[in-house]
Amino acid sequence: MNRQHQFDSKSTSRCKYNPVYGTITDEGHVLGIMAVDFKAYQVVSGFDERLIAGEDPDFVLRLVGAGWRAIRVDVPMATHDAGILTFREWWQRSVRAGHALAHRDYLARAQGRLSGARELISTAFWSIALPITAIVLLLLGIKQVVMIALLYLLLFARIVSYHARNGETMGNSILAARYNVVAKFANMAGVARFYQQQKAGAFSVVDYKQN
Repeated sequence: MNRQHQFDSKSTSRCKYNPVYGTITDEGHVLGIMAVDFKAYQVVSGFDERLIAGEDPDFVLRLVGAGWRAIRVDVPMATHDAGILTFREWWQRSVRAGHALAHRDYLARAQGRLSGARELISTAFWSIALPITAIVLLLLGIKQVVMIALLYLLLFARIVSYHARNGETMGNSILAARYNVVAKFANMAGVARFYQQQKAGAFSVVDYKQN
């Protein structure tokens, strides 16, 4: 289970994706192309067609939850076109990721299992809780508001460190950190879009590719 990404030289996808996409563990953390035992596929009823995105991790989480194993094969199996050329495309792709996360978590909770709660809490913390706290502190004239900025710098540093440890150049690591921090807000927009559409009873695809 492995896939590589094909980039245009100008693609902003380099800021978000690693050259090899996804890590697959027995806990079911997976994103990417996969080969599946058909018996296992039948046991969990395949992919959930209600999801507009994020069907891969949802499928494997259910697979592992049913007692099957998911392992990473360190061999490229497919090439994925990740040529996102504009900020708008990248933003929409991140909105779609947030929508998928919220939808996956909603379905998992309905089935009595947890999926994505930690990621949702993290997204809400960085995109809503901290900004609101900063605004309140500013209105109250409390100088400790600078601590909020330091928390974002800490997040930035952690992301840079993660990418650097995984073989990225420092330049690419810094670029990835910039986009990943901003992605928290796009992801939250996707989460909000999911709950809005869920209340309306209809979902639409979040298209990020400009034709």
